[in-house]
Amino acid sequence: MRNSRTLALATAALLAAAALTACGSDDASEEATATTTPSEAVPTGDADSSGLPDGVAAGLPEGVEAPQDAAAGAGWTEDGTGLWVVTFGSSTNPTVATLESADAGTVTLALAPVVPDGPGTMDYVPTTTVLDLPEEVDSGAPVEVVLGDLGSVMVTGPGAPAWVVPDGS
Repeated sequence: MRNSRTLALATAALLAAAALTACGSDDASEEATATTTPSEAVPTGDADSSGLPDGVAAGLPEGVEAPQDAAAGAGWTEDGTGLWVVTFGSSTNPTVATLESADAGTVTLALAPVVPDGPGTMDYVPTTTVLDLPEEVDSGAPVEVVLGDLGSVMVTGPGAPAWVVPDGS
């Protein structure tokens, strides 16, 4: 009697596990579609296929390495026609940069999450925003970039990124 009860319980457990496994999907794209809704995070028309606004990408610019303790950074694009800005924070509601003002010597940026007051994950990843700047901003001359409340950096030319690094205080 005891062996038949153990066998019945084991069989029931195996059947339940098999039923749960059959409900899953091996197709990762189906799973992602079911759990993500980029259209809720970014207004329609302002997003690419990743769900981020135009000019924004997850990660660092190609060939750029950030100091481990950097809070943000900026540098010229390879062709010197735009400015990239790296911020760190949530991968699901990243902080992005927008141009507030620019003149020959100073570029002032606002930093804000894609969805203000929206939820975000507790991870800490880089996000890069690439901005087109007015013609009066010369990529061949040093330019102060004000990165919202995080501080400012002096970008001296293409290939020379600058980083806001907290002093530990």
